[in-house]
Amino acid sequence: MPFTVAGVNRRRTLLLALAPLVLLAVRFLGRTPLLDGDSSLFALAVRDTAHGSFPLTGFYSRYGWSHPGPIAFYAFVPFHWISGGPRGG
Repeated sequence: MPFTVAGVNRRRTLLLALAPLVLLAVRFLGRTPLLDGDSSLFALAVRDTAHGSFPLTGFYSRYGWSHPGPIAFYAFVPFHWISGGPRGG
């Protein structure tokens, strides 16, 4: 006999609680991420670094200067290779 709390089966309660999370995961697993703004510029810089362009400066900032150091671009190159890069338009 399954353990019940106030007449409700715990397993059924757990399944009902997790159902929205499972539905969200199924919905978003097949989607191609849409990058915009800073995330798209970062993805482009990582892609360029992965394909042989070696930047000497970091992110571009306002007022005509770039942040020092492109270490973030180099750090994300292995993840770019593993994932195949962004597939968005």
